[in-house]
Amino acid sequence: QKDMLANMFYLQEHYEEVVMILLIDVTDIRTIEKELMNARDSAERTAKAKSDFLANMSHEIRTPLNAIIGMTKIARKSENTLKIKEYLAKIDNSSNHLLTIINDILDLSKIDSGKFELYEEDFDIEYVLSNIMNIILVKTEEKNHILDVKIKNNVPKYFHGDLIRLTQVIMNLLSNAVKFTPHNGKIKLELEMENIKNDKAVIKFSVTDNGIGISKEQMSKIFMAFEQADGSITKRFGGTGLGLSISKKIVEMMGGEITVKSELGKGSIFSFTASIKALENKNKNILPPNRAQSLKIMTADNDADSACYLADILKNHGMETELAQDGFGIIIKTRQAICEDKPYDIIFISENIYGMNIVDIVRMIKQAGAQTKIIVISKYGYGEKEEELRNEGINEFLQKPFFSSNVINIISRVTGINAAAQANSEKFPYIFPDKTIMLVEDIEINREIIINLLSSTKVNIVSAENGRQAVDMYKSNPERFDLILMDIQMPEMDGYTAARTIRSCGMPDAEKIPILALTANAFDDDIDNAFLSGMNGHLTKPINEDKIIKILAQYFSPGEKYEYTEENISDTKVPGEDEEIDISGGIKSLGGNEELYFSLLKNFSQETLIDELVSAAEKKDMAEAKLKAHSLKGIAANLSMTKLYESSKTLEAEIKAGVVTDETGASFIKLKKDYLLTINRVKSILKNRKK
Repeated sequence: QKDMLANMFYLQEHYEEVVMILLIDVTDIRTIEKELMNARDSAERTAKAKSDFLANMSHEIRTPLNAIIGMTKIARKSENTLKIKEYLAKIDNSSNHLLTIINDILDLSKIDSGKFELYEEDFDIEYVLSNIMNIILVKTEEKNHILDVKIKNNVPKYFHGDLIRLTQVIMNLLSNAVKFTPHNGKIKLELEMENIKNDKAVIKFSVTDNGIGISKEQMSKIFMAFEQADGSITKRFGGTGLGLSISKKIVEMMGGEITVKSELGKGSIFSFTASIKALENKNKNILPPNRAQSLKIMTADNDADSACYLADILKNHGMETELAQDGFGIIIKTRQAICEDKPYDIIFISENIYGMNIVDIVRMIKQAGAQTKIIVISKYGYGEKEEELRNEGINEFLQKPFFSSNVINIISRVTGINAAAQANSEKFPYIFPDKTIMLVEDIEINREIIINLLSSTKVNIVSAENGRQAVDMYKSNPERFDLILMDIQMPEMDGYTAARTIRSCGMPDAEKIPILALTANAFDDDIDNAFLSGMNGHLTKPINEDKIIKILAQYFSPGEKYEYTEENISDTKVPGEDEEIDISGGIKSLGGNEELYFSLLKNFSQETLIDELVSAAEKKDMAEAKLKAHSLKGIAANLSMTKLYESSKTLEAEIKAGVVTDETGASFIKLKKDYLLTINRVKSILKNRKK
């Protein structure tokens, strides 16, 4: 361009008329202009999406908040107990909805700041899905949905990965399916293993529904932050538009991808893959094979898919099953089997079997002289009617959707076959008779549980009842202890302070002795605080026998390989038999020690923690009330008291957040109610056991 200008000036000086043609390459300029326009358009779209999101979010937050505030005012004015319970239930629902919104916002913030991380641990996939179903079933029951879960035979049972984030993705997809599927619809969750890559299993999760569906245009936006399929979705169904965006990020961090197939009015299939390390399962058949093969079983279910899935589960455990299509078929086959002197050991009967009432079927089976065990397959359970039906001869209830472990455990109970015996006999033994542990725990029941869980290791255990006592014991004889198990929330001195005090006391090996946090809290902040205070690890309650022994082995027998068995899973238990107390799960968490479990139940019935909690709240000493709620949460976790655990956990969190300031709080009232239900159930269990 400089040369061109120079020539132009030269021509102007020497000639009167000059025709000038100036050629300039503007390709780069046009490209930059186009890029700037695209960036501007993108920024405007993002700004609009965020603006729409903020407007929607304001509405989403205000809606449950207004309900909470309004219902609280109404409840305070009412003297009708039933009405107050109704208001509290609505407050509870609105609070949980608000919490979900806040969690989504926090997750999005972590993603934007690059602080969104995965935390890996061992887990049982069936137990994880059982917990998800317990939550989702409440929603599906309201809309009378059919909910099926199918796990292909090639899917391992135990994994090592981030179960919290995996649960979050599955919950999001299932919740969306429930939200966008009309009443009487059908939803199905399927799991299958696609392949093995670098010692990790690639598992495909699919959620299918026959809901409203999504158009091709809408599908291009659903995985974007701040977006929903269209603006009307927010008005019709609610939601923030963050769930799928966050789920996509989680799935990508797990080495997978998320996809959707859908058509308007014909439902959707959301699928995602995740690459997760599978743990070896040496005891796939947890019933002794010779006993399993000897069982004669019949299944009767109107739902062909459900019947085939149950038959597959039984077949995979060495049991063959015969099918019946209606009540009359059950009676005919039962009588024929008796005549051939080969009666059925177990009959699974769907609650809505064609042709006859279940009670009539059971009566006719008993009248025929059969000693057959009857297991009723129900959609949502029978609740208070279960006892009445048991009196009619029904032995157990299997709630849909069911899993392999549920089926085998229920067979074990009704037949008396010890399903755990085979697995327990193969546990890898660890003995530490030359080691001494200091157990710092202020609740006697929790101390007793841990002492019994570790009894097989022959390890020496010395107990301290609070942090102050632990510090004094360590200072008086530091060489005595090889490891410290430290509860966190205790009177006089908490676990964090005790750990810091021990680390800085200047005694021999004070900076090296392993200190493990022992708490019912499992949030990121709790784990971070444990390490910041000088602790080496973090164990959550309820403590699983195999997990704690494995942890001790890492410190006392480094280098040895720990064998995983059927019982060797991380803080898991079998889904319960009962709404208030999961007896089988509680016994399992104690290493199968049934006598110990019922002994601890008896001790619990004499506990005064609830009285101390009430007294502290009446005095508005919320710090003490929070400590008592935490202690109650720990006991409930260890004894598998499901309702009491959840309400204690909620109350503790709300006291900490300043939401509950005295005994009139909704969460406080719910805790007292759940405690009463639990203690009555405990007394009933102990009374029946004596009989």
